[in-house]
Amino acid sequence: MDFVIFHYSGRIPEAALMARSYLPSKVSERVSIWRNELNKVNKKAAKSLADPQECPNLFEDWQVSLALEFKDAENRGIYPPVDTYCGKKANLVVGNVLPLRSIPEGAVVCNVKHHVGDRGTLARASGDYAVVINHNPDNDTSSIFCFLC
Repeated sequence: MDFVIFHYSGRIPEAALMARSYLPSKVSERVSIWRNELNKVNKKAAKSLADPQECPNLFEDWQVSLALEFKDAENRGIYPPVDTYCGKKANLVVGNVLPLRSIPEGAVVCNVKHHVGDRGTLARASGDYAVVINHNPDNDTSSIFCFLC
């Protein structure tokens, strides 16, 4: 994740800010690029940009961020198998995707599909949710009650 797309789309400040959160080791490089670009427009503003290597006192817990990045590097790109969080075999845990018939009655759900392929149209907005009321195995349907916030 080098934020190259931000760079090539001219969104260099965003690349620097994203690096601050996700790849702290790249911040100085991004700030340098940002300064060079900003220097063409406003030299005073470009000079005011802080770099963690030049002014570590302005970046609280900077060394902690760097240590966490390098600690996490060994796990980067390693993902669990899809069926552990999506599908019939997935556990009933917040964030997992399960068929409605696999969810017990009384469970709170959101982003429920009304028809196959509709990408979830029920209880989809922020704060909206639904409760599974019952399952009818005879016609393979489930009933839910939607709460709109």
